Amino acid sequence: MPTQRNGSSQQGRIRPRSVRIREQIVEAAEAMLSEGGYGSLTIEGAAQRSGVAKTTIYRYWPTKAALTAEVLRRRTDIGVMPDSGDARADLISFLSVNLRNYAAQDPAVLLPAFWDTLGDAAHRRELRDQVLDRRRNMGRALLARLIDDGALPAATDIDLLLDMWAGFALYRFGLREKRVTLAAITALVDLVLAGTVPLKTVPPKPVPPKTARRPGQDGDPGTPAGDPDD
Repeated sequence: MPTQRNGSSQQGRIRPRSVRIREQIVEAAEAMLSEGGYGSLTIEGAAQRSGVAKTTIYRYWPTKAALTAEVLRRRTDIGVMPDSGDARADLISFLSVNLRNYAAQDPAVLLPAFWDTLGDAAHRRELRDQVLDRRRNMGRALLARLIDDGALPAATDIDLLLDMWAGFALYRFGLREKRVTLAAITALVDLVLAGTVPLKTVPPKPVPPKTARRPGQDGDPGTPAGDPDD
């Protein structure tokens, strides 16, 4: 029946109340972060601005660091794995998504949110899980593929290389408040493809300790006590 179909379609477009409430909270938090930075965000303020009870906010996000991580997650473009067959183009494409993600953030929000997570393992895990790890895992997979293809040395230290790229971007964007440009990431890619990559170090094989031989062991009369030159 047409009436039933229209009614079902209309109901299907209505979001569940819990989803609408979460959206209200996140929108209020994002507005507060954009207007006043991380220091301006409080759970009380988000509750007042969103019209949602504090207890409801705490049910979804137990701290303002967790709520901020949700805002950052929504601003983060995970992107897709580049696979053009051209190592240089794929690396530039991957890092360009990181560039756009930084451009979408506000240093007044991003850095204090990082600092606030340092003393709490749960907060750090929240930020890593929601914001950092999905992009990092994509970078690991991309670099591993380029190693298999021979575009990078087999001993490339993937995690250290990703840390170097992230550290550069965070320092330039967060501390110096300078744009991370396409020219900069292209230069970093060209350095890598020219062979300037961190390599895994192979630890030296342990040397077994020498065992002292007792007099008479294995038919050896041994060495008398004292200076052998005596």
